[in-house]
Amino acid sequence: MVDTDNSSISTAEMVRNFLKDNPKKTNQEIVDHFKELGRDIKSSYVRNIKSRSGISSKSNAPISPKKSKPKKSSSHSPKYPRHNLEKALRIPKAIFDQNAGRGCTEQESATFVGVKYNKGPYTSELSSCIKYGLLTRPKTGHLELTDISRQILRPQNPEDVLNGLRKAVKNAPDISDVYEHYRGENLPDEEFFKNALIDKFNIPEASLSDFISIFTDTLNYAKLIEEKGGKIRFK
Repeated sequence: MVDTDNSSISTAEMVRNFLKDNPKKTNQEIVDHFKELGRDIKSSYVRNIKSRSGISSKSNAPISPKKSKPKKSSSHSPKYPRHNLEKALRIPKAIFDQNAGRGCTEQESATFVGVKYNKGPYTSELSSCIKYGLLTRPKTGHLELTDISRQILRPQNPEDVLNGLRKAVKNAPDISDVYEHYRGENLPDEEFFKNALIDKFNIPEASLSDFISIFTDTLNYAKLIEEKGGKIRFK
């Protein structure tokens, strides 16, 4: 075994130079080569030289630095309904008026509304209805009115409509969270409100205008916003 003195340093240099010219040689082949030169070295010594030189013992090739995987963007897909509550009542009302409130297929509901059924805008509107708790899907492609819809569309007493609308607000993802957070308080200044929507409720910045419009229209429709002294307050 080579000692760690000046001779070992010389041997180390020789091993490193040999590796540069013969990068594919195995540890044992290097040991045998230097044995023929009168240099008695061990495989562990060669492995150590390779390690210090940044050469893999398996491939005898320089070890490439590991590339860090790019972090996946943590973009949050907002869950809020894409229609305000008043607009979301269009389909349940058509089912109630045109089909006596009985269950139907999604395609039939479009016929009741008087529009063409499609997988774009119409299914997005259906999604909003479901998020407010106005419709359910008992099975794929089928719809049924909920008790909330019936309470709003066929009230039994003066409070039913308003109570039903407020239940729908509390069902709506994101909208209900923001409302509960500010309930009993004044609406913050626009800048602070937008910052809170992004930081606390994960509303994407690109969706802020859309969300705020749907949020305020919905709360106004459910009479959950009042204006006092020039300030908007959540009931």
